Amino acid sequence: MLETTDDARAWIAAADVVVSTAREDPYPLVVLEAASSGRAVVAMDSGGVRSMLERAGHGDLVVAQGDVLGMADIVGGLIDDPDRRAGVGGHLAETLGSSHLPDEVAPLWWSAITDLEGVT
Repeated sequence: MLETTDDARAWIAAADVVVSTAREDPYPLVVLEAASSGRAVVAMDSGGVRSMLERAGHGDLVVAQGDVLGMADIVGGLIDDPDRRAGVGGHLAETLGSSHLPDEVAPLWWSAITDLEGVT
């Protein structure tokens, strides 16, 4: 177990594959941080991770909540195939690493908030 850190970049950069086992994470920042670092990500289906990875073309890297064996199979496959792992990481960096920046996302969130009745 790692202690809480203010800057996880070094840990993410040292990983071959980043694994998210979150039970609920509507906007999985760990997945976005890993993607921007060019790391492959495998995740349990929770919150927004499925839509993020599917939108990037990697929905096959999401397993059902609690499917530890399925997750282990996918992680093992990525570990055994460095070319695929690098390709997935690079593709995630190009897609999620650029499409979820504040300049892209903030106007969408603001629009959603201001469209609510009574919000100005």
